[in-house]
Amino acid sequence: MFFPDNSIGSDSAKAIADALKTNTTLVDLSLHYNSIGDEGAKAFAEALKNNSSLVRLNLLHNEIALAGAKALAETQVAQVQSMRTKQKLVLKDVSYVYLFIFIFDNCIIFEYIN
Repeated sequence: MFFPDNSIGSDSAKAIADALKTNTTLVDLSLHYNSIGDEGAKAFAEALKNNSSLVRLNLLHNEIALAGAKALAETQVAQVQSMRTKQKLVLKDVSYVYLFIFIFDNCIIFEYIN
């Protein structure tokens, strides 16, 4: 789903994030240029803890500062560590799953590549 440049803000971002908690079909969500801020980013971080279907989340240019970026990064790192633990893999064996985190000039994209 693509919703670029709609000025949805943090309240609508929280509602979308809540829906992601129970979503089992959406794999790609692009919300670039929507002013979701740290609060919206934190809501997505929380939602991603319970979502196993989303493969790509694009949050480019959303006024996300350190607190929001940190929440998102911590969630993603925890998920990768959990996958490693469940599958009893060591770091060198997880080459089939890459976590791509790009944070530069308020640009954030998370993507799993199989």
